[in-house]
Amino acid sequence: MSGIRFPRRGGWQYASRDGVVVSCWGLPAPFRRAFLTIAANTRAYYRTLFGAETVPAVELNVRMEPGLPLRLWTNGADRIYLTLSNKSQLAPAPKSGVRHVHGITHELAHIVLYRALINLSELAEGWGEGWAVYLASFWAVPRLFQRHGAGLWPYPYDYRRFDGPGRLIEQFGATSEPPSEPVPRAVYDLYRLEQGLGSKEFAARFRSMLRRRMRADDFNERIAAALRRLPREGA
Repeated sequence: MSGIRFPRRGGWQYASRDGVVVSCWGLPAPFRRAFLTIAANTRAYYRTLFGAETVPAVELNVRMEPGLPLRLWTNGADRIYLTLSNKSQLAPAPKSGVRHVHGITHELAHIVLYRALINLSELAEGWGEGWAVYLASFWAVPRLFQRHGAGLWPYPYDYRRFDGPGRLIEQFGATSEPPSEPVPRAVYDLYRLEQGLGSKEFAARFRSMLRRRMRADDFNERIAAALRRLPREGA
């Protein structure tokens, strides 16, 4: 991807690859390429896992300009937006505290789930965010590291540890009690499901649910039923 060009239109620069358009304002070239690589590879990976219909063509809009807040969000359908104010926010996560590799994979995971659910307001508390945290951390980030290594980000670092599963596994191992807060509990329950079912069956179960539109309360019940069938913790 080092040779990819971003033609300029006004103050914006654009490039596309594999169903992803990245539009950037004020961003150095190496970071433009990194964001495109992250988004395009992750979109393709999620489509392989859950079906081509689960992730449409996506636009990632990144704007860096003094005075802008540091903010990342999605419309839940086909757009992701990131605003930054300065280059220090592009430093590696251990230095900046900003986990961009996780962030883009996280927002794409939101799109996978939100497009599949009809009455999103009925989704169990914590599961929208918990799903995105889990899928990004345990699936997408390790896959990116396997394919691209530490050099995916222009300032190389081990994003498996800071953006991926390392921090969550350490967190789960620090206590024998399940988390009580909704988002950590959803991440914990997804971890239990994958450990209990195995990664292949875990992906197949979610693929069967996410490939077609379904009610969020039906999704909740299927997850609850799968958790009930797991061996009791400590048994």
